[in-house]
Amino acid sequence: MMRALKTPGAWVLISSVALAIVVNSSSLVGTSAQNRTHAEERPVPSLKSQSIREGSLLPDQVGTFRVSGERVQFVESETGRIFRCLENLMLQRVYQVITEEVTPPSWIVSGKATEYRGDNYLLIEAVRRTK
Repeated sequence: MMRALKTPGAWVLISSVALAIVVNSSSLVGTSAQNRTHAEERPVPSLKSQSIREGSLLPDQVGTFRVSGERVQFVESETGRIFRCLENLMLQRVYQVITEEVTPPSWIVSGKATEYRGDNYLLIEAVRRTK
């Protein structure tokens, strides 16, 4: 048996098999740990906030705004999707209204969706109160 291991063909075969085992097992371990890390970091979107593609235009969406911590969120009436609003002058004007009124008004909003770490954000381009 020792004599068979000394031949170049046997050495190449054994080395190839050993290398394949090491590469496959290390890539499986790395993938599993990597997937687990990403799953812990990235929240799974709920049914109400299913992701919309980056750059999607949202024309004339009816919904309400609400303050959540330091951020303002827009909740679409039809789908229930929730968008964190990106700060701009339009949002500042909405914020003034929703913090001064007792009953939150309904709004018609147009803007552009962005996405970061599984959450959608909304850059408001136009907004008006419903009648």
